Amino acid sequence: MIFLTKIINSLMVNFELMCFGNSASKAFFDLFSLLEKHSTKGKVVTVNWFYHPDDEDIMEDGEEFTIFFTSLSTWKKNQL
Repeated sequence: MIFLTKIINSLMVNFELMCFGNSASKAFFDLFSLLEKHSTKGKVVTVNWFYHPDDEDIMEDGEEFTIFFTSLSTWKKNQL
């Protein structure tokens, strides 16, 4: 992705999720893998993971991603 190679210092990615399934999980995993590659090259990558307060599954999925992708600079899990 050419855009990621042009990032000067940082990138903030916001996800506001209402539903989440297995195919979405795979897509997020692939995206976070790509973001992590750029994070390890000195770029600051911040991920904001927004979820409905009653949806513990999406909250927990966000927490699991933080375990897999530790080099992403900041994970903020916030309720919508």
